[in-house]
Amino acid sequence: MKKIDRRRKPLLILECDSDKLTQQNLAMGGELRSHAKLAFPRNPIDFVQSYSEADLLEKLVALLETKQLYKNIVIIGHSNRSGLQISADRFNNWEGVANWIKPFEPHRVILLAVLLPVNQAVAERVI
Repeated sequence: MKKIDRRRKPLLILECDSDKLTQQNLAMGGELRSHAKLAFPRNPIDFVQSYSEADLLEKLVALLETKQLYKNIVIIGHSNRSGLQISADRFNNWEGVANWIKPFEPHRVILLAVLLPVNQAVAERVI
């Protein structure tokens, strides 16, 4: 029988394009953080909301400066097979997303994403 790993596991929650998620009533990062804190009160849990690419990069750099590594990272946002909508002005491919979170050395990355139908996604990009 395997031993249960009871060490604290830091969690990072990234909510991308928070304005759009809020408008669509899909912003769940704060609520997820609250539930995680209740379930794991001794685990470090950080929550980052991004409103632009520059905002996200600034917040990730600040976290990197703390030298905190995250075993688990939850990413919330709009995505498709090609990548993730970081903000209203920036779509990043999956390789780019991986490069942003790689310095935190995650063991797990969980994606909570909204996938629009192809015709709706195309219409939104054109408008």
